[in-house]
Amino acid sequence: MKNYLLQTPSIPESRPLFQFESGAPLTRATLTSQLRSLLQQQGLDETLYASHSFRIGAATAAGSAGLPTWLIKTLGCWSSDCYERYIRTPRDVLVSATSKLIANTNQKV
Repeated sequence: MKNYLLQTPSIPESRPLFQFESGAPLTRATLTSQLRSLLQQQGLDETLYASHSFRIGAATAAGSAGLPTWLIKTLGCWSSDCYERYIRTPRDVLVSATSKLIANTNQKV
């Protein structure tokens, strides 16, 4: 992503982030088609993958970066709150939270 942003000239806010040199936006259909083609070329079963996974990954990355859920919903153009199911909580965060809860409980006893 960093390389893409460095190679991409400044994109006006009114334009899509991912677009072809012609300025045409990268559509879901094109992404899905290209993804399937690349997976087939690698000998992988393309039915096990979906372009929707990128939305899940983006929601997870945004959550890990500390973005508030309302902003994740807006940036991902989610029409419902289902995106919250896709935000993966890293294991180290869960372990840290558990440790803090245990430490807090021990202090009050």
